[in-house]
Amino acid sequence: MVTRNRFRARLAAPAVAALAALLAGCALSSGGSPPAIVVGADLALTGPGAAVGEVYRRGIELRVEQLNRQRPAGASPVELRVLDNRTEPATTAANLAELAADPAVTAVVSGGCTACVAATETGWDEAGVPVVALAPGEQVAGPDGAGRFVFQLAPPTSAAADLLAAELAQAPAETVGLLTLAAPGDGADGARELSQALAGAGLDLVVHEEVTGYPDSDGGDGPAASAATRVAQWRPVDPPGFFPGDPAAVDPSTGPDAVVLWAPPAPAATLASMLREAGWAGELYLPPLAAGPVSLPAATREAFGDARLVFTETLVIDEVIATSPARTARQLWWREYVAAYGGYDAHASFAADALDVVVAAVDRIDQTGREAVRETIMSTNLDGLSGPIRFTPQNHSGLQPLALRVLVVSGDRWRLAS
Repeated sequence: MVTRNRFRARLAAPAVAALAALLAGCALSSGGSPPAIVVGADLALTGPGAAVGEVYRRGIELRVEQLNRQRPAGASPVELRVLDNRTEPATTAANLAELAADPAVTAVVSGGCTACVAATETGWDEAGVPVVALAPGEQVAGPDGAGRFVFQLAPPTSAAADLLAAELAQAPAETVGLLTLAAPGDGADGARELSQALAGAGLDLVVHEEVTGYPDSDGGDGPAASAATRVAQWRPVDPPGFFPGDPAAVDPSTGPDAVVLWAPPAPAATLASMLREAGWAGELYLPPLAAGPVSLPAATREAFGDARLVFTETLVIDEVIATSPARTARQLWWREYVAAYGGYDAHASFAADALDVVVAAVDRIDQTGREAVRETIMSTNLDGLSGPIRFTPQNHSGLQPLALRVLVVSGDRWRLAS
């Protein structure tokens, strides 16, 4: 039985070496019925990350169905093995050890739990299993991040921060507040990258509050509501010569010009409502982490106001003119997802793209050996459903920054900003 500690210590080097040698020879064109391309998936289907984890599950399962429908006769079918990590690093370690020990599994798609990927990063290299991680954060595939076998497919945090800073400067918003969620997600990275981007744009991050745990939706006087109130009621230090007794010198307005909510979709909506309840009436700005369904419920629309979101245009591709085969493919994907699930969810395309990256690598080399698949993924260059994707030996973060666009709340949904 594999324990739920860091699984790298549980995989004996001789066994891994033998397994790698065995898999290196798994050619798909050796005659007879082709073996399936088996991809594991470690997703948060319960726990705090379950909402986004369910979106990933839908996206990857739909993509398996599409690929098997589209593949030519005689091609290897694609199979999926999904495990729930409960948004827990220890459970992820156990899941990934189980998948790594299965010689049929060619690669693994790991979900949006940044802490889960970080806790198992060294183990993946030792196990020799290619992993496409959907988790955000610079540490996942950055200079100090995972390693040779881990590839990241998520909006780059630094690029999102730069685009948010550019939007805030154009607003203009001289003072900016920030609310982040400690986990899951890339709140710490977001705070660091946004602070640097704002400084480069000549803007001030005047107040930052971190919320630990998911905020309650009923507001009240809990930690999240208190954090939102502190942001909403921020005011600059009284300048020299200010006299409180002089009515002409009193500025009744409080709060920064704009607030960035670096949190997943549901917590971001809750924090937005808390800011409004605290009396703040400014403009909201959201990173890719906060992207959810394309259509917004009434309460979220009211709290968001004219909020602006950095994400890929796939979320609103139904309103984009298809000027390229890639955009046409994204529109078809969007429509099939809506037909299957009744509405479109922002992060679904990343799970589908992760599967495409693995299957494309196997098809290129006509084998499922893990080391060979890893080598092939490192030269991936494709127009994915989320946008342009490129991996190199030096850069294991695949989504290109030019995929990011600015969206705005308009009516009951997100639309491209003009």
